[in-house]
Amino acid sequence: MAPRAPSRPPGTSHRHRRSWRRRTARELAAPFGGVVHRQELRAAGIARDEVRSEIRGGRWQQLRRHTICIDAPLQPEEPSPAGGSGASPARWQEGEPGSGSGALRPVGWPAAAAWAVWESGSGAVLDGISALLLDGLVNYGEERIFVTVPRGRRPVRLPGVVLHTRRTVAAAPGTGLPRVRTETAVVNAAGWASSRRQAALIVVLAVQQGMTTASRLMAEVARRGRVRRRGFLFRLLREVQGGARALGELDFARLCRAHGIPPPSRQRVRSGPKGRIYLDAWWDEYQVGVEIDGVQHLQGLHPVADALRDNEVLLSGGPTLRIPSLGLITEPAAFMAQVEKLLARHGR
Repeated sequence: MAPRAPSRPPGTSHRHRRSWRRRTARELAAPFGGVVHRQELRAAGIARDEVRSEIRGGRWQQLRRHTICIDAPLQPEEPSPAGGSGASPARWQEGEPGSGSGALRPVGWPAAAAWAVWESGSGAVLDGISALLLDGLVNYGEERIFVTVPRGRRPVRLPGVVLHTRRTVAAAPGTGLPRVRTETAVVNAAGWASSRRQAALIVVLAVQQGMTTASRLMAEVARRGRVRRRGFLFRLLREVQGGARALGELDFARLCRAHGIPPPSRQRVRSGPKGRIYLDAWWDEYQVGVEIDGVQHLQGLHPVADALRDNEVLLSGGPTLRIPSLGLITEPAAFMAQVEKLLARHGR
């Protein structure tokens, strides 16, 4: 678990030994936000009675069975554990060290994640959004920690930890806390998300931040037998990949029929100061239009060009709604209601 083996004690005196073990424990705990696994302390040469001495002296804290807090901030455990699937009740009894009333847990990342993995049961790994956050995902917040334990291992429920079980759990290669592969984490996180919008946000962030690609995620969905939101993920990933150029336009035409909106001209060409302006959908009868923005419109100087084009269309007397192609997948009813209002305002 630790990145490197700490140095051996410099001498045999009690003072030297005490100084060495405290320094060694801090080095071992540093990569995990100030907590360390008991096993790592023993592997470094710190004996059980030395650990007990530091705990009795109040310098270290025992957090349940395996986790020793060296210098991480702590908070009381919540009275009831977070929900999960396939987890058995906690094995801790009232009065047992590290459990029950007054028990503490780490605050902040990655100490809380390490505690969750070490205490959830044998073979536990970080999964879903927690594995992605450990790998460096930014601009996404989640207080709960998602852990998967192999089926049949008697997992332990922990407050703030969402437990899942699977028949087989394969950890990604590498050091540090065990977690699933990036593609597995993205697909699981999208399936466990509370809404399609949240699922789309996770997928788009992971791809935009270079953690994976749409092609690898499509392969992950295809190889797995059962995936929640399977069809939705395929549509989303095709759009993110940009493989179907007119996917957004085709979805829009289908949604117009489904919502009783008259079909637009598929595309309209207007003249602007810098040449032709192409609009994805235009209604000649109402002189209004809709532009479907693919994910490429969020990159580089595209927003500048889009703003110039929209202003020219508006100045020439033709208001245009902008709809991101991802919006047609995640919030179709809301955007089609806006189209309905646009047509009603201009004479429908």
